[in-house]
Amino acid sequence: MESCSRFPRGRGRHESEEDNIQLDVEHGVSGVLRELVVVLARKDGVPKSKRLSYLNAAVRAVSRLCAAPTKTIQSPSSSFREAPTPTTEITIAATQDSSLSSAKDTSLNFGEGEDDNRELYFCLLRCCLVHESKEVRSGGMRLLRYLIVSPQDVQALISVNTLPLIIRSLDIMLDNQIERVQALRLVRRMLHVAPNLFPSSLAHCLMAIARDGAKERDRLLRSALAVLNELAVLNTEVFVSCGGVSVLLHNILDTSLPRINEALLGALLFLLNTPKWRSHCMQLHQILAPFSDFHYKHTSYDLEFYSKCEERELRTEAGRLAVLVSLRSWPGLVALCQPDTGALKSFVALLYPNHEETRKNVIELLYELFRVPMGPLIGDYEEALSEHQSATIVADTDQFRLHEGFVAAEAKILLPHIAKYRPNLIQNHLSLVLYTLMCVDLFPALCEVIVSSSAQVSIRTTMLLGELLHQANHNLPGECGWLSHSLPHLLEGAAGRHSEEENTRRHRATQAITDTQMRKKTHASTNPHNLTQVLRCSGK
Repeated sequence: MESCSRFPRGRGRHESEEDNIQLDVEHGVSGVLRELVVVLARKDGVPKSKRLSYLNAAVRAVSRLCAAPTKTIQSPSSSFREAPTPTTEITIAATQDSSLSSAKDTSLNFGEGEDDNRELYFCLLRCCLVHESKEVRSGGMRLLRYLIVSPQDVQALISVNTLPLIIRSLDIMLDNQIERVQALRLVRRMLHVAPNLFPSSLAHCLMAIARDGAKERDRLLRSALAVLNELAVLNTEVFVSCGGVSVLLHNILDTSLPRINEALLGALLFLLNTPKWRSHCMQLHQILAPFSDFHYKHTSYDLEFYSKCEERELRTEAGRLAVLVSLRSWPGLVALCQPDTGALKSFVALLYPNHEETRKNVIELLYELFRVPMGPLIGDYEEALSEHQSATIVADTDQFRLHEGFVAAEAKILLPHIAKYRPNLIQNHLSLVLYTLMCVDLFPALCEVIVSSSAQVSIRTTMLLGELLHQANHNLPGECGWLSHSLPHLLEGAAGRHSEEENTRRHRATQAITDTQMRKKTHASTNPHNLTQVLRCSGK
């Protein structure tokens, strides 16, 4: 109890000692750094806590200088008026500390001979980055980040050969997580302030972390990927020249988290949407690898924390998310159609080999792509049909609430789009995707799955085929009708020979034909009771 009561007093003394350090802010940042360097340059006699206190005091002083309005600040030898940094130099508003975000339009005063002084002070501050203590090194990184508010600061930091020390802090993984985090934040700050000056050496370092981070279980992996995503937008030339496209593609299939997967693929779609860089992203079809290779191996090593089955499920889920994002975007759809729809033909051809797991994954992907409600796997046809119809009716019932739209929400979702001059962009895009897949023989492949798969997969595919035929008949022009003729393929399966295997194929083909006819008659009569009453009582 006695030791516990002493601890808060000791902590208070430490905080008060740090707060009592006041650096010279009257002479601008040069006065602050001059007083700081006097303490940091001593080899002996200065404990680590005192160095950290001075570094933190310098950060507070620089923050006040950045937040202060533009005014004349007297340097030791002459006057100097702060000039605002052009807003065009800062490409995006980074998510930084409030003091940094307020410094976008302010330059720091380094005294007379500003450029020389800036390089001089940055050179002197390198002593923090080679200190034996990781806390002092991280404090030095933090101070450098606060000092960078203009492209001239980034140029000076590069010219004094500080990059090897930053890369060293990022590469070493010896219980120095706080140092690596501050180094990465410094790198990100440099990218936001002066993207055109971002060095390729830092880009290569980030690529190395992103490439081998999963193997080393690096906690900085996702943060490095986020910075690489920003680099792809802010400085595409450095990103492409350092091999960033292959690194992002590798990590797209390495994560099954939807938001991360979509963010990584979004950077590649940005490049695909730019004619200058489009040729560097033509290997986008690699996202189909987990489906097309029945024994897919993403890396040359085994993941220690995943079994082989779990790893395959991880890659398949990542590939599914990537294919969905690509087909739901214009650049991704166009890229997968090049050349001669080869990637989409390979994707549809995956339904022909009798590999149950692959067929199941592709069918589930198509369900989600075309926004068709998917029920559980059921082997009984009548029960599955009932479940599918009820799932179709209540697909969006979370929005059918009395205080959030009620019947209006039902009508908006269930009734067809009838505006003549305001097209439904989502419906138009899905219609084009459906037409593209119809051109690569999607419907014959679905018919093959119906007559040759297990009962559960066959029934689920039958429901999907009926929904896609309905969408094709309602959303595509009549000239495209010849592509949706699935009846000949089903009739061919229904008229098979009288063997045991052919009897099963005939039975499933007959069920599919029956379901298609029933869906054509009952598809339009699935509106809820309240909505049906409103439509009946309203005038035409």
